[in-house]
Amino acid sequence: MMLHVAVCVKQVPDTTQVRVNPETNTLIREGIPSIVNPYDTHAVEEAVALKDRYGGKVSILSMGPPQARESLQKSLSFGADKAYLLSDGKFAGADTLATSYAISEAIKKIGETAPVDLVICGKQTIDGDTAQVGPGVAYRLGFTQLTNVDKVVEIDMGARTITVRRHLEAAYEIVQAKLPALLTVVKEINEPRYAKLTDLMAALEADIPVLTAASLGLDVNRCGLKGSPTKVKKIWPPARRAGGEVVNASDLNVAVKAFIEKLKADGLLGPVASPCGPAPTASGADSPPAKAVVTEKSGPDPKEGEVWVFVEQMEGKAARVSWELLGVGRKLADDLKTSLCAVALGNNIASLAAEAVSYGADVVYQVESPVLAHYRTVPYASAINALAKKNNPAVLLMGATVTGRDLASAVATDLKTGLTADCTDLAIGETGLLEQTRPAFGGNIMATIFTESCRPQMSTVRPRVMAMPAADTTRQGRLVKVPFTMDEKDVPTKIMEFAKEDLTGSVNLADAEVIVSGGRGMGGRENFKVLERLADLLGGVVGASRAAVDSKWMSYDHQVGQTGKTVRPRLYIACGISGAVQHLVGMQTSDTIIAINSDPNAPIFSVASLGIVGNALEVVPALVEAIGSAKSYHEASAHGGA
Repeated sequence: MMLHVAVCVKQVPDTTQVRVNPETNTLIREGIPSIVNPYDTHAVEEAVALKDRYGGKVSILSMGPPQARESLQKSLSFGADKAYLLSDGKFAGADTLATSYAISEAIKKIGETAPVDLVICGKQTIDGDTAQVGPGVAYRLGFTQLTNVDKVVEIDMGARTITVRRHLEAAYEIVQAKLPALLTVVKEINEPRYAKLTDLMAALEADIPVLTAASLGLDVNRCGLKGSPTKVKKIWPPARRAGGEVVNASDLNVAVKAFIEKLKADGLLGPVASPCGPAPTASGADSPPAKAVVTEKSGPDPKEGEVWVFVEQMEGKAARVSWELLGVGRKLADDLKTSLCAVALGNNIASLAAEAVSYGADVVYQVESPVLAHYRTVPYASAINALAKKNNPAVLLMGATVTGRDLASAVATDLKTGLTADCTDLAIGETGLLEQTRPAFGGNIMATIFTESCRPQMSTVRPRVMAMPAADTTRQGRLVKVPFTMDEKDVPTKIMEFAKEDLTGSVNLADAEVIVSGGRGMGGRENFKVLERLADLLGGVVGASRAAVDSKWMSYDHQVGQTGKTVRPRLYIACGISGAVQHLVGMQTSDTIIAINSDPNAPIFSVASLGIVGNALEVVPALVEAIGSAKSYHEASAHGGA
């Protein structure tokens, strides 16, 4: 039996070149080069590698304007067999729901002659960064959904199964799933090959059929802007925090003195945190004990129009982002004059109800079953969809984590509603609609989005973006236990192995109070050792820019920015990082930012509390020496020496 793999690729603008017209607040598209979405090149490579391993064929699909043929030609040159362009003016303005509809129907068409066994997508695209289309396509096709895959372990065509490894927050799992399936893959899965000149020339001559709404028999009311429940209210250039003092490191003593004084002024010179941060849970933070009073099924029945927050948990411990969402959810519910409800799924999770109430929930919907012990898309989405169809909430919020992104798109697709990813601000507007603000195009623009008529209005929010609310253990709330009857045999995925990663001695960006990050200006992997020394002295961890990670100087789990981690430490030190907007959106809410860069015009200085103009390879060793000496002096004084 031959393996047929379909790969979705997208031609995207180079987000480093995207700009906004300050007068009209519209995108300046002229002169912006287009590239193949970087994650999609890894998807193509994996598909071709699987063809080499198991035999079969690879079909490539791209949705976009006629110039998207270039991305298809490049994919063909890597070893794909056939390419299709999904292009029609009726697709213009599509959000992720409408996009997944068109793509899923195109895949059905491609599979008419040879059924598609496997669809592979990149984890996300760098223009939208939603990670929503792949899961939406999987749901529409009825394919098993497997996101954030960093390894394909085995495909058994006889048994019609695929086994993969999924990388989670601070954990990984080996999952066996039924075919057909859809994977979204991360960059770590492989290293894309280089095309041969002869293959490039052949790809330029390849016949690439164009699929349109008419040729696929699509309902045009479900395509493009017409079929998109989310609408853009406005876009604008992102605001920047005001920069502080900038000193020149031509005199290292002056730079070191300014650095030390800034740390002292902000109370940062003493021990701040352990190098690895607190022991991690699902999102890297322990949940504080809470003993709010929760009464089962007391009070009136639930009403329509509630604000819901999905409580993500791992082994009974809640992800910090869930409590952060209850904090912002409390304000939304109060503005709507409705109840704030936590939705908790799992097994043996009774303790979560009191915690959720202490962080602001009025009602906790608790769904317990052994089938829900570990997160899997089908049972979790089925439970939430059934509950949402019964109760009709106005708003549903989830964390923009691996689990949250996987689940949110599946839920939104089934409920046929709008979903806005990676929001940085949520508020109820004058019309009573949820206004959802998020960065787009690599953080070069901000957009406010709303869902006018579909419900619930759905958003995902990254950890550490919203403030953590204070727990109030005097609050009282209501517990509603929701029955769940799905049998294990009805779940298309089986977790073969689950393990938390050993974070001893490794990075835990999510909860670090001090982060020392390096960029292209560090010059190479060996120069990150001095950053590690500085981080150790300050009780912090080492981060990295996308450029440093792409250069293989640091692993992806160190990456800060829109395509990495969003962080909110007390102290962020940027060394040799120019300050591309993609990086700034991931760290500019840090309490104190100190930037070291040789370019006095580097954008990083515009957000820095203290800027040091100088070569990081000269400045950082001087800082290490000064802080080391200061710590040695204080330690000796504490023990009666010096």
